[in-house]
Amino acid sequence: VERRSRLASPLLAPDHANLPPAFIYTAECDVLRDEGYAYSQKLEQAGVPVTYRDFAGMVHAFYGMGAFSVAAEQARTRIHQDIHNFFYANTKA
Repeated sequence: VERRSRLASPLLAPDHANLPPAFIYTAECDVLRDEGYAYSQKLEQAGVPVTYRDFAGMVHAFYGMGAFSVAAEQARTRIHQDIHNFFYANTKA
């Protein structure tokens, strides 16, 4: 798949409307950070509900580093809270 293909990067899709809500988390020290932020902006512009957070000082694989880093564990907890709150808020009668 070519780098400029929408199959490689959903950011390049011609239309972002009617997608489900998205959770996008980036790490400050990750080469993919800007693409994650840009994708969150495209989704918001298309009317898609987006939760976007950028975690300061984190690297690409921070999610799995909670045993080694208090900051990584705090970030992971924040992610869990976001997802829990979304589903809990959307299941109340």
